[in-house]
Amino acid sequence: MPCTSSASRSGHVVAVVVLLAAVLPCRADVGPADYMSIRVIRAIGSTANELGYATSKINATSFKQQSLTTFDAPDGTKYQFVSYYDASEKLVVGRRTMLDSGWSDWYLRRTAFTSNNINDAHDVSSIAVDGDGYLHVSWGMHNNSLLYTRSATPAIGEAAFTLVGDTVGNSGGLRSEFSLTSGVTYPMFHNVPGSGDILFSYRTGVSGNGDAQLFRWNNAADQWNPVRASTTAPWIDGDYAGDSLPSVNAYTNYAAWDDQGRLHVTWTWRTGGDSPTPFKDYQSNHNLMYAWSPNQGVDWYRQDGTLYERSGAHAIDESNASPVVAIPEGSSLINQTHMATGPDGTVYVASWWAPNAAEGDHLRQYMLAWRDGDTWRTSRITHRNPENTNASGVSQRVPESALSDFRMSRPIVLVDDSDRVIVAFTDWQRNKKLTVAYSEDADRDDWQIFELPTWNMGSWEASLDVNRWKNDGVMSLFYQVVDVGQSASTVSVLEWNARAYFAALEPAPGDANGDGCVNAADAAVLAAHWFGDATDGPSQGDFNRDGRVDDLDLAILSANWQDAPGAPALPEPASAVLLVLGLATLLIWKRGACATGSASVGFQSTGIARGTRAAS
Repeated sequence: MPCTSSASRSGHVVAVVVLLAAVLPCRADVGPADYMSIRVIRAIGSTANELGYATSKINATSFKQQSLTTFDAPDGTKYQFVSYYDASEKLVVGRRTMLDSGWSDWYLRRTAFTSNNINDAHDVSSIAVDGDGYLHVSWGMHNNSLLYTRSATPAIGEAAFTLVGDTVGNSGGLRSEFSLTSGVTYPMFHNVPGSGDILFSYRTGVSGNGDAQLFRWNNAADQWNPVRASTTAPWIDGDYAGDSLPSVNAYTNYAAWDDQGRLHVTWTWRTGGDSPTPFKDYQSNHNLMYAWSPNQGVDWYRQDGTLYERSGAHAIDESNASPVVAIPEGSSLINQTHMATGPDGTVYVASWWAPNAAEGDHLRQYMLAWRDGDTWRTSRITHRNPENTNASGVSQRVPESALSDFRMSRPIVLVDDSDRVIVAFTDWQRNKKLTVAYSEDADRDDWQIFELPTWNMGSWEASLDVNRWKNDGVMSLFYQVVDVGQSASTVSVLEWNARAYFAALEPAPGDANGDGCVNAADAAVLAAHWFGDATDGPSQGDFNRDGRVDDLDLAILSANWQDAPGAPALPEPASAVLLVLGLATLLIWKRGACATGSASVGFQSTGIARGTRAAS
């Protein structure tokens, strides 16, 4: 075959690429919003939107863990449960089912249970489902007697369910099952991996002088037992009698299990009224503390592996715990944020504080802290503009009374299977819309930030369905605009499929230019490097990364033509013929007499016999 000149071959390549581009246009790019949905909560058989109480943020604050929880039943059915106070100020719990067509509407159980103070955001509700499908609920307390109950029957399935005492009111609950029931705040449930058990934590006492308590639901025995719950040896002690330190309480950042079954907890200390410093409100929050347990909360260890104990007995308190991240009082550190673990067991905490407070700059930033081996590191997620400035333009501390004017929600943090850290929050400087930041670099210094299309959320803070995230890679949040002058507002579930979104960002096999499509532009890259050595992998058409651009890469390109989320996997028949003929023509142009020596090309993977020419 006569050798075709380089210029002629280039012209042929351009012609074929133009032809292919004409018949197979690339899909439009998709963004984060394409993977988000907001579904209003509606009762089965009703067209009316459910309304939640909205004068306070009692339904939508960070320490309402969990507002939502998902239960994957043994038969493969997925259920999601919710709790909130409705417009009549009564507690509602609900269940929906994942069907082939998507989520169903909700079975809603309207109860006679009420908050002790509906306008006190501390009086949150929290839910969990045990291994037998019973729904556990705690609600309505800020230094009040414990309120707790559970469903009378398993709450899974399609049948209606009730809660014990839900027609009686608060006195009809199951408080008597616990040994410590006075002065309770912040109920939080934690499903124990690999079992049907649940851990239940709450605070007894008051801000600046309180103890964290821990109970465990034994699913086999159907009973609650104290793990670290005592007036003398609580889980985390706020006022150890043997030291001279001021009283404190531990504000936990929820808790997180790693893949090895170890339980991790972080917290900040809040100093009480006997503090020697001038800080008496949230500015008295200080330090990031850490403990981990190998046996589901029975024993707790420090960062260095030493046991938290005193005189042979369990003890975690300010005098025997050292901070893993030192954050002094007066640093505008917020309490009760969120934590997670990565696939390698790394512990991450998202929060906000003023990292330059020691230099007099009190500008708050969203921050990430994480355990890196034997040390802890921090990273600044945001670069916020100055706020509450003095005459010199330097940010001053935001008083607690003005936090609503300079609203920064407490963040949540998630880690996916690719070790990507994701942080979600709302910020007054971003019009209080739901903002997502993510980092893929090991040093966590490459933050990418975007906003999801939401309304001004007011004082809303994200409450994450932890099980939905772990099992499905979906960020599922209770969603309600609160504290913007409405007495009631629509309650919904916002879901953002992070797993699908980030998968769409990954180059498809055959995508040489990384634009999300496998099309004529990628064919041109392959043709330009045909039979050449490649050092940069797919960007040079070497899709299998074997260092050569050949028929194996052509097969990958052909198999994934137009392979992109939302795009057809294969071209229409007429276009497919043009694709095959065009690529075959490109292949022929680059072989034969122009290659000295044998003109034989390996075509095994494409089904064309070695040493033969493609049929026309």
